[in-house]
Amino acid sequence: MYRLGYLTFPLCAVFTFLFILNLFIKKPSKIFYFLTIPLLLYGVMTLIAPMPVFVGILLIVQLYILCLSVIAFAVVAHALIKRKPFALMFLISFLFFIKCGNI
Repeated sequence: MYRLGYLTFPLCAVFTFLFILNLFIKKPSKIFYFLTIPLLLYGVMTLIAPMPVFVGILLIVQLYILCLSVIAFAVVAHALIKRKPFALMFLISFLFFIKCGNI
């Protein structure tokens, strides 16, 4: 049961990051896809490794997801500057989501 909870965290981050990229960038660079590899490896490690191992690495994974969030925020901000449709709405909802998480 705990493994499922720890597995959903990096997978949600990967799919959200790729969704934002594909929503606002016509053809994302392969570098963006390579940035998701550590999270996928953490997901595999969650399935295979003993619990103390993947729980001990969780802080590093959280910091890595924070860095990916900054990149995603920059992509959305760039889309807003380029006046892409729904970029402003997405940015407002993204900031609202982050603000609600801190309450």
